[in-house]
Amino acid sequence: MPRQPKRLPRLAQFTCDIRWPNGAVVPQIFHPVTGQLLDPGQDPTSGDEPDWGEVTETNYAAIPGLLFVFIGEVREFAWLHPDVEAQLEGLRETHAEDEDEPDDFELLERYFAGMAKVPFAYCLITQGMACGPVSSSVWYGFDLFKPYAGFYEE
Repeated sequence: MPRQPKRLPRLAQFTCDIRWPNGAVVPQIFHPVTGQLLDPGQDPTSGDEPDWGEVTETNYAAIPGLLFVFIGEVREFAWLHPDVEAQLEGLRETHAEDEDEPDDFELLERYFAGMAKVPFAYCLITQGMACGPVSSSVWYGFDLFKPYAGFYEE
């Protein structure tokens, strides 16, 4: 029987939910330490959405401490740091014999605290109307220590 990983606090304990109401301007989202743009949102004064021909995609790999971007609506990672991907692979093997084998995000929810020195996440929740009320969530997970790693360690 494989050893069970140590029980850690779940992702929700490190998550700041950001909600905005139907019709409100979607905010720009920035890295909490470096200030790098994560999501261009809408123009705060006009409410216009960016012209995607003019906006280049965010280079998530260049943002220190960004561990993942997960789009809840489609249950897929838009970006996953290679170190986190390797840890998830190990956790998948540990849980391979479970009756209800968890998906990668469920594993991340359980073990996020062990993947970062200073874990933190945003959960951006949008709401609107289609043929009824709809909502969408996007998670950005960070290790807030990473931008300082070279400064505090020798």
